[in-house]
Amino acid sequence: MLFLVAVSFRGMPPLWALFVVAVIFGMMDAGFWPAAAKFEQDLVAPDQYVQSNGSLMVASQTTQIVGPALAGVLAATGHFDVIIALNAATYGVSLACLTVVTTAHTTDAPAPADTASVLGDMTEGIRYVLRTPLLVVTSLAAFVVNACLAAVMVAIPLLAHQLHGGAQGFGWTTAALGLGGALGAVVFAVIRLRRPPPRMTLVATGLEGVLFLLLGLAQHMALAIFVLGLVGLAEVAVNTLAPSVNQQIIPARVFGRVISVTIVLMSGSEPLAKAASGWIIAQIDVSPVLWWAGVLEIAISTVAFFVPVVRAYSAAESPQSG
Repeated sequence: MLFLVAVSFRGMPPLWALFVVAVIFGMMDAGFWPAAAKFEQDLVAPDQYVQSNGSLMVASQTTQIVGPALAGVLAATGHFDVIIALNAATYGVSLACLTVVTTAHTTDAPAPADTASVLGDMTEGIRYVLRTPLLVVTSLAAFVVNACLAAVMVAIPLLAHQLHGGAQGFGWTTAALGLGGALGAVVFAVIRLRRPPPRMTLVATGLEGVLFLLLGLAQHMALAIFVLGLVGLAEVAVNTLAPSVNQQIIPARVFGRVISVTIVLMSGSEPLAKAASGWIIAQIDVSPVLWWAGVLEIAISTVAFFVPVVRAYSAAESPQSG
């Protein structure tokens, strides 16, 4: 970000600089999320995972609403260097906050010999996932669910255009997603939901699939905006419940290594889904993308829900129970 600040002082930063920063940011992001999930696992008790993830979602949804609005106001003045500098400063604030946070001692933390090799860590993570049928099922389900969501995100701007909403209509669809997500985040931050089973996540993804179907059937902009508000709520439910389940079923000693593998499995479908969505929209229409995404997400959620290892799961048997 400091590099981007330096090249933006003369006005709009060059396109190549944005590509460089995007690549570096993506690489760093891949390491940040597993580390953040492990850090959170050490901070709170298992019974508080849902509330903790809900609180994080409150912060995330709030910044996604306030941040673009503030950036839009500053962009209108042409001060792109100020926008980028402020963004860079937020990383400094985050770093300062993290330096004063202490975690509880983890009894099953990895010994130094366990982390001697990056390749060894990756191999152990893959082996653990393959030896744990529950993680295989939930990761493969997430692979499909993330593909469906990625395809829908490509379709939303074109749906707004098709429903004659224009730029303002697209803005309202984005706002609806953010507001629905913020509402859902507050709910999960407040309620005390102890150790949710994987089936609860699959119910949320199945309902999200139903909403995608309804979105594909929408003939009016107002209805599409309303449904997208519900989609935002459902997506926050998934993003709160899924990490809470992972934090309770993966032992702390291997959590970082295992969650890195599951993230690769879960997110690997997104680029292909976005490309496929764009091609289908160009060749056919927007609505089929939404219909197929809905049907596929409902199908994978239903199948995974009835897999024996998912149905037989008991929170009392998880590594984090105590």
